[in-house]
Amino acid sequence: ISPQIATSTDGITFSSFTPFVAGNFNTRYVKFNFLIQATDINTKVRLVSAILTVDMPDKTQSFLNQAISASGTTITLTGFTNVKSIVISTVGTSALTPRVDDPSALPNSFVVKMFDTSGVTQSGSVNIWASGY
Repeated sequence: ISPQIATSTDGITFSSFTPFVAGNFNTRYVKFNFLIQATDINTKVRLVSAILTVDMPDKTQSFLNQAISASGTTITLTGFTNVKSIVISTVGTSALTPRVDDPSALPNSFVVKMFDTSGVTQSGSVNIWASGY
């Protein structure tokens, strides 16, 4: 069995299939092909399954002393494929509680709001750390 790979940056136009060797690929889409050969013409060969493991470089982005408006602030991330964690802490001794209010646009952005002890939105400043790949 000989695995082959074709790559693409747009998911439409792919390179030609070439023999696959483990390494670094700077691409967004991949297609695999498996060449199966038997040495005996009477032998039937079937590929039942294949396992592919992809390890992407870890990515982090931080926003220090980020102002948050009372109506919420959209935080824009760059270069993420998947966000695994977002940590938000208030700046100073604020009694406000920050939280991700709308994560629907992840991995590109999210909305942060701050709440007082009565649950009313307030403005303030936070430090944000996002990590993923």
